[in-house]
Amino acid sequence: MNVAFQRHRMRRNLLLEGSPLTVIWCEESGGFVDEPTGATISGTRTVLSGTLHGFVQEEPARSVVRQFGEIQTGDLIVDVLPDAEVSLFEGQTQSGTVALTALDEPRFALHGRQYSQAKVGGELDALWDATLGGEKMERTLLLRRAT
Repeated sequence: MNVAFQRHRMRRNLLLEGSPLTVIWCEESGGFVDEPTGATISGTRTVLSGTLHGFVQEEPARSVVRQFGEIQTGDLIVDVLPDAEVSLFEGQTQSGTVALTALDEPRFALHGRQYSQAKVGGELDALWDATLGGEKMERTLLLRRAT
């Protein structure tokens, strides 16, 4: 099986048929870290946002997937590429794309609802990420409704 061809097809399908999620994160620059508190002092904090395409499923009240304790009703299960990139919105201090893995504590929005990424246990993590020919084809995120 041609892994590069399959990855190309998945990337194309995500862009054409995947749901656009808004990703919001903060970047800090300058300043220094206050040792006792761990807070950054005199730095600049910039809020950035962009779009990430993924295949999204909202977890219903009853489901076979709920056999794993970390999944709750209303959670989103989102499949993205292993090297998923967020396309920045126009009019910000930065432009282009940024790797999802490079973002520190991103938040997500879909249909006016806010979500944050939830931790997944090792057993579920091992089951979720699809591989083909030993290469990761997708990465699954568990998003929990922000309160």
